[in-house]
Amino acid sequence: MNNRRSYFENFSTSMLFVLLEQNLSELTALEAKYDSIPNRLLKERIEQIKLVLEVSKNVVVNRYLQDNISLMEAANLLLNSEGIQKKVYQEVFTLKVLEKEELIQLDLLSKAIKELDINELMMIIRNKENSVYGNLALQRYDELIFDVEPDVYQELIMKKKKDRRN
Repeated sequence: MNNRRSYFENFSTSMLFVLLEQNLSELTALEAKYDSIPNRLLKERIEQIKLVLEVSKNVVVNRYLQDNISLMEAANLLLNSEGIQKKVYQEVFTLKVLEKEELIQLDLLSKAIKELDINELMMIIRNKENSVYGNLALQRYDELIFDVEPDVYQELIMKKKKDRRN
């Protein structure tokens, strides 16, 4: 396998976050422009920016994992971040949960899991079944899936009861 290093690995983590923010802003502007006036050059530039975002995000995630950040540190970073940083820390936290069983305060774990997206929750549910991690992720997944108006939720429950009787 090739051991070539990414150009982005030479940047500091804080610089990578600045780069991520700038590219995300440019991407948003170009996508809005592309929606109103589609053209091939805009589409190519959008794809280039998406690639830069993905590569630089992966460099940051790998950096945290190689530094052997603790699960508690990853949870705290996730809880104290927003925007593109939150997306990076969601991935770091999820990968740390999947990596191994690590001691962490239950309330901190619960708060961090509430910050995850559906995809991260599903990965934890599948890979950490019948564990504290998996159970908390499943609980949060159910909350997100059934996040509907109370009358809609009650209607669903009534239909399930009716189906059981039949």
